[in-house]
Amino acid sequence: QKPTEAASELDKVIAKQPRNPAALYYRGLLRLRNPHKDLDQAIAELTLVRELMPAKMEARYLLAEAFSRKGDTDSAARELDATIRFNPAEKTARLKLAELYCTASAKLCTSGAVAKRPLTSISRCFQSSRSISRLTSGSISVTGFAGVKSLAVGAL
Repeated sequence: QKPTEAASELDKVIAKQPRNPAALYYRGLLRLRNPHKDLDQAIAELTLVRELMPAKMEARYLLAEAFSRKGDTDSAARELDATIRFNPAEKTARLKLAELYCTASAKLCTSGAVAKRPLTSISRCFQSSRSISRLTSGSISVTGFAGVKSLAVGAL
């Protein structure tokens, strides 16, 4: 009941002030936490928050989470990469990007399709961890994730 009431109040604020970043942020957060998630709408609202308040790291993290939950890992990685470029000292974004890389690598390396050629697949999965080493340096590139995907495709 309380989330419904909160959503109703946020809707009223947004109706009067459609570009209110705080209201958009909290409505996007509610959409992500709601059992009947509306990921597309959450992504739209959190994207607008990012445009209105680029320094609001929490909105950027939620946006990356929304992309990830939708299954759009590339967009999630791009969002975290952009966050790091915006604020190179942002360690949380680096950790979230590393977690995203590791999760994606683990899913690709343990899928049944990759397991058809185990020796090739294992060596390629270990190679993919090299792209993660970029996270500790100053240069992070989303191409590292694309490399992880191409490794899995090459193992098929």
